[in-house]
Amino acid sequence: MCNHQSSRQKLVRRWRRIVYTSSVLAAFIVIAAALGWHAFRTRHDRAALKLLQSASGIERREGAWHAANHDAPRALVWMARRLYERSEEDPDARESYAHALGRGGDPTYFDVVERVAQTDPDGYVCQSAWLATARLDADRFAAVAEGTPPRDDPWEQSGRAAAWLEIGDVRGVDDLLHWAVAGTEQQARPVSLALTRGLAPLLEAVGRWPSEYDIREGNLWPAALVAEVQRRCRTLDLQAIADDTLRHRERTARVQRNVGRMNRAREHVVRYLLDP
Repeated sequence: MCNHQSSRQKLVRRWRRIVYTSSVLAAFIVIAAALGWHAFRTRHDRAALKLLQSASGIERREGAWHAANHDAPRALVWMARRLYERSEEDPDARESYAHALGRGGDPTYFDVVERVAQTDPDGYVCQSAWLATARLDADRFAAVAEGTPPRDDPWEQSGRAAAWLEIGDVRGVDDLLHWAVAGTEQQARPVSLALTRGLAPLLEAVGRWPSEYDIREGNLWPAALVAEVQRRCRTLDLQAIADDTLRHRERTARVQRNVGRMNRAREHVVRYLLDP
């Protein structure tokens, strides 16, 4: 009987040691995973900040684009402060900062970017800032844009038009189609991108996209395509199409965001494992 109780006590003690060891090991794994994930997230933030703090305007622009494509909250704060203090002299860098803040999607930065859109002396910077405000807060953008007369600047006008289309308002389509052919190649490139992302899906939704044209993001719109799209748009109620498309887009927005997050996380993990 005593031997039986002794064996049972040993078994209980052994089981307790196993449970305790497993608990400690599980806690260690959780802590290590949390620390590893934090290091993984801050890696891109540090890389962006290092570039942003460079004396080279080219490297600062690279830092802004790095922050725009990765989770880099401290880099966004740094860029917002530079814009607020008006301490960035390179207009190309200011344009990149506005773009990155818009891509970040945090409405906290709306006031900073809106001031850039309203007051920056460089139209190239303004066009990016207007688009960023639309991405950060559609309603506030609309209120500001409607209450602010546009400047006589092709960059600023095309930026506003792209911003309206970004929120599903087609009032700027005619301006975008105009600047796609009337502007310089540098001006036509972001205009063509806005048309490809915003207008082409509307025409495709109702079967009115010219099928002989295979336009991808980054491609310039040729004059012949612009003329054909203008002709087709005159026969359509574009705003009604945009409103209907927006309703469907809102229903799938959560799924699209989650898919995007999973894809970005997968890409980050792959880069993290493969980078030397």
